[in-house]
Amino acid sequence: MKKLLLILIILASITNNSYARQNIELIVPYGAGGSFDLLARRISSAESPEFKLDVVNKTGGAANIAHTYFVRKKKALLLSGNVIIENKKWAPDGYPQDILALSNPLFFISEGPHILYTSLPVSNIEEMIELSKTEDIIFGGNSPGSGSYTIYDNLCNKLKVFSNCIFVSYRSSSFAIPDLLAGRIKAYGNTYSAHNAFVSTGKSKAILILDTKRFYALPEVTSIHEKGYLYDIKNWIGLFSIGLSPEETKHILSSVNKLMTEEEYRKYGYEKIEGDPRLFFQSQIDKFNKEE
Repeated sequence: MKKLLLILIILASITNNSYARQNIELIVPYGAGGSFDLLARRISSAESPEFKLDVVNKTGGAANIAHTYFVRKKKALLLSGNVIIENKKWAPDGYPQDILALSNPLFFISEGPHILYTSLPVSNIEEMIELSKTEDIIFGGNSPGSGSYTIYDNLCNKLKVFSNCIFVSYRSSSFAIPDLLAGRIKAYGNTYSAHNAFVSTGKSKAILILDTKRFYALPEVTSIHEKGYLYDIKNWIGLFSIGLSPEETKHILSSVNKLMTEEEYRKYGYEKIEGDPRLFFQSQIDKFNKEE
């Protein structure tokens, strides 16, 4: 009887361990407090008896460090954007010929338009343009090639919306935004999700929507096309997995989709991209290869 009881206890222990709740890393290429980090932490709050998502920030190297860390993991999730295609050194052995062979895209969302924010005491974009004729507009942004640098380069050098500009490079928006609020830089281009939590401080304001039309979350802010400049910039974000079984993927998607409804995404300035994520990702790879 004692032997039978011992066997039952051992079997119960093995069964419980087999179905123990997993801790799965959700890797973010940027620092805490930025738009990717905020979204990742919201996604990680999805509840499930099968798993728990742990946000891990791996910064630096224009997202190379996070991407390299991801492809070396046996099992993990990665929240990344356009740079996952654009970065030529995404994998340890160089840029892979077939990214889809390394990871599985689970879903994509659109970040919406980029927005120009300023800490200058101006009421509209016209006043800011006029001010740039007599003083430098100090732009903050990430390294060349990033969205924020591209915004500076287009507004100041290519389109010449502003007459005089200076660029200051930051590791991520979590460093640039505090400097914008403190007035150490005068302008910063980023997404609504990265900045909206700070707008209520009154120390910076959205001044220009970098899109063909106005943005639903900021209907009072002028679009750059209304000012006669043909320029727009949009990004997407994807959730990628590596090493997860179909059953594990099913559990994660089910829990995340219950939490991240269309209304929830719009709170952050995002919109879900419908359709097969692998087909969407392949279309973006083809588009990048064509443009390159």
